[in-house]
Amino acid sequence: MSDFDYSPADQEALERRRARVAAAEYAAQAAQTYPEIDLTDVEERLRRAGPNQAVQVSQEEMAAVVQGRMPVLAEREFTHGNFAATALITQRLKDVGRNTPNWQSVLTDVQRESLEGIFVKIARILSGDPNHPDHWRDIEGGARLSREQLP
Repeated sequence: MSDFDYSPADQEALERRRARVAAAEYAAQAAQTYPEIDLTDVEERLRRAGPNQAVQVSQEEMAAVVQGRMPVLAEREFTHGNFAATALITQRLKDVGRNTPNWQSVLTDVQRESLEGIFVKIARILSGDPNHPDHWRDIEGGARLSREQLP
């Protein structure tokens, strides 16, 4: 224990810094494992491909694509929780909502969409960092958007 108590804002800043450091460490490790390669050829093949046409991608090219997005994923997992766990919780909450009498017959599209967005935020709170203020602000925002549409 330290003799100094951090404010919630300071604690949030420290947690975000830890997440950035963890993401940078992951990116550095991935860069050593998967050296950076030029993906312009892959992008061109994707542009030329027709609908439902497969594009051959080598293992090295795929690793480079994945490595390029991993730092963001590592940071998000710290605040938003494991994606699979969050998805499971979100889908269960959506199932509950969709199986209520009001879902199709009473709620508007805006209300249903707002609730589904709130379900995602609740799942992030339950599987990720419950003290991350963005989750709570997003819930407020989703509810406000629906409230503004009320007659």
